[in-house]
Amino acid sequence: MATIQEIIKQALNPFDPVTFATGNFWEDPENSALKDVESIHQHEINQITTTLSAVTQDHRPRTILLAGDSGSGKSYLLKRLKQQLNQQAFFAYIGPWANSDRIWRYILRETVDSMLKVPEGEQESQLLLWLKSLPAFKKTGWLLNERKRFIADLRASYPGGIHRDKEFFGVLYDLTNPELYHLAYQWLRGEDLDEEDLKTLGVRGSIDNEDDAQNILINFGRISSSTKPIVLCFDQLDNIPRLPDGSLDLQALFNVNSTLNTRFPNNLLIIISIVTNTWRRNHKKIQQADIARLNPKIRLKNITLEQAESLWASRLYPLHQQAEPKSTSPIYPLTRQDLEQEFPGGKTTPRQTLKLGNQLIQRYKTQVVNSELSRIDLISEDTEGVKISEPSTIDLISEDIERVSISEQSKTESTTKKDTAGESIPIEDKRLASFKLKWQKEFQKTEQQITRIQDIDESELIGMLREALEALEVRGIKPKFLSSSKTFASYSLSYQLPSPQGRIGVVWGETSNGRSFYHLMNACDNAIKSNRCQTLYLIRHTKISIKRDTKGYKLYSQLFNGYDHHHLKLDDISSVHYLATYHTLVNGACSQDLVLADKTITLEELKDLIRKSGILQDCPLLKDLNIFSIADNKVPLNPVKEFVLNVLKQDQLIGLKVLIETTHRQFNRLKEIEIKQQIKELCQENELKLIPVDGSPETQSVYLVP
Repeated sequence: MATIQEIIKQALNPFDPVTFATGNFWEDPENSALKDVESIHQHEINQITTTLSAVTQDHRPRTILLAGDSGSGKSYLLKRLKQQLNQQAFFAYIGPWANSDRIWRYILRETVDSMLKVPEGEQESQLLLWLKSLPAFKKTGWLLNERKRFIADLRASYPGGIHRDKEFFGVLYDLTNPELYHLAYQWLRGEDLDEEDLKTLGVRGSIDNEDDAQNILINFGRISSSTKPIVLCFDQLDNIPRLPDGSLDLQALFNVNSTLNTRFPNNLLIIISIVTNTWRRNHKKIQQADIARLNPKIRLKNITLEQAESLWASRLYPLHQQAEPKSTSPIYPLTRQDLEQEFPGGKTTPRQTLKLGNQLIQRYKTQVVNSELSRIDLISEDTEGVKISEPSTIDLISEDIERVSISEQSKTESTTKKDTAGESIPIEDKRLASFKLKWQKEFQKTEQQITRIQDIDESELIGMLREALEALEVRGIKPKFLSSSKTFASYSLSYQLPSPQGRIGVVWGETSNGRSFYHLMNACDNAIKSNRCQTLYLIRHTKISIKRDTKGYKLYSQLFNGYDHHHLKLDDISSVHYLATYHTLVNGACSQDLVLADKTITLEELKDLIRKSGILQDCPLLKDLNIFSIADNKVPLNPVKEFVLNVLKQDQLIGLKVLIETTHRQFNRLKEIEIKQQIKELCQENELKLIPVDGSPETQSVYLVP
C-alpha cells in the first residue's frame, strides 16, 4: 500500500469546492465514504426532531424558521434531517418559485416530485410507501380489483374535508396500477392532461388553479394524520420573485404557511431555511401574525475548532483508509495549528473550514511538485554535458515505454525554466476552470433528473429562459408578455433585439389539452393584433396532437406559419437541460451557496463567468432565438483536453491514473486508451508534464505547465 503522502499527491483534492453539496437533497448522491460529523448542529437537529414528534402526536402543523449565515450548513442540515428521519417522516424539497401567482401549484408539484423519490434503504418511492401505510391499505382482497369499494372506504374514513374526494381517492387507487401509475402521478402534480387521459382517470379536469392545488396539498396533509408526517423543506429563497421595492416576496410563502397552519388535522411540518441577513432585510415586510406562527426559530451557530477538525477528518478519511502505514493524525497533512492560526477566535463555519482545507491541500501539492522539480534541476546540473538515457515525458503514458535520450531542448528547459506549479495560474483562469467543472457536474445531474419536458412547468421554464437572457445581456426583457391572459401570462416574456428585428415575444406552451391549447392560441392572437411584438415565437417540444378541425389547431396554423411568427419545435430536451443547469447555479449564487476557487460567487460574477465560458452558445433554443450574432460563434475546443486542463488548473497536481479515471467518468463513452492519447497530445503541446519522468503510469503525477 502507498503512504498517505503519496496518496494525497495522487488523489483529487478532497476539499474541492465543486463537490460542496448544496441545494436539493434528493438530487445530491449519497457519498458513503464521507462520515458525518454528528456533533455539528446536533442541538438544532434535536429541536427539529422534537417538533416533528409533536406533529406526529397531535396532527397539528408546525413551522420552523431555520436561519444561518452563508456557509453555516443550512442546506446540509436539511440533507442530514432527511437521512436521519426518513423512517419517521416523508421529505419534500421545495426551492425558489418563479411566479408567486402560482405558488400553490409549484409547491404541490415539488411535493409530489419529492414523494416520487426512493429513500435510502427502501425499494419503493415515498409516494407508494405513504399510500401503503394508510390504514385502508391494510385490508386485503379488494385492493387490486375493486376500485369503487376502495374509494367508498376512504370516503367513509374521512367524512368531509377532502377536496374532490371521489376523484382524489380514485387517483390514489390508480397509483397501485402499473399501467396507470404514471398518469395518476402526472395528475397529482398538476400537469394539464388531455381529454382522453382525464377520462381514463375518471376526473373532470386537471389541477389547473391555485384553489385546487392548495386543497390537494392539504388532502395529503390531512390523510397523513393516519400515517407519518410530510416535511416541507423550503430552501434557497433568495431567488424568489421580488416586490416593486426590490424586497423578496416572502409574504407569498407566509400566506401559504398560515393557510396550512389553520387547516387541521394536518400532518405537515414546514421548515423555512433562509440566510440570516436575508431574513433581517425582509422580515419587516411580513405580517406579524404570520411571523408569530414560527415556532421554534432556530439560528445555526458557528462551529468549534474541534468540530472543524472533525470535519477535516471526515473529508480525509477515505484517503487515510487507503494508506499504509497509518498516520498518527487523522487530518494529516493538515494540523490543528492551521485552524488556530486562521480562526484565532476559536469559531468558524463549515464552509470556511472546507475552503481552508482546500487551500492547504493545494499548497501541499504545489510544494510537492516544486520539490520534485528542484530535485530534477539539481540532477540535470550534476549531469550536464553527460549523455544519459531517460524515458520521454510524453511516451510514459503509452503501455510500451520507449527509452530515449534527453534532447538539448529538454535539457535547456529543465535547467533554465524554474517551474512553480500552480502558483502562476491567474486566479481568473482558476475560477473559470472551476466554473466549467461545476457546470459539467450540474449538467450531468440535470440530465438524470429531467427526463420529460413536462417535468418543469411552463412558468418555471420561461423564468429559466429569462435568467439566461439576462446573463447574456439581452436588452429590454419584460415578463408576462401575454398580459391579457391571467392563465398564460406567466408562460411568456418579450425582449428587444436590434432593428429591424425589434421586439420579440416568446411563449412556452406544452399543454396537450385541446381547450387549454385554444385559449393559449387566442392569447397569442390578441398579442399579435395589439402589435405588442414584431415576431412571436412559440416554444413547444410536445407533439401537437390536437385535432386539425378544432378552432385551436386552425388558429395555430394561421399564426405560426413560419413567416412572421415561428413555432420552435425542440427536437429534444437538451435546451431545457442548459436552462435548468444555469437556473440551479443562479439559485446557488443568490443564496450565497456557489463556491468556485475558494470564492463565494455573486450573481453578477456568475453572469460574467457564463459569458466568458461561452457555454450557453451551445444551447439549441438560444441559437434558434437568434440571441448570438455571427461574431459570437466560438471555435469549439476539444472537450476532453479542456476538461483535463480545467482539472489541473483547479487541482495543481494529480496522479496520472486518477486523472485518467476522473476523465473517463466524465466521458464514459470513450475508451481509456483514447483518453491516454489526449493526455499524451497535451504533453506534446507542452501543456502538461509528468513526474517522475522515469516512473510508471501508476506512480506518475501530472501537473500543468505554467
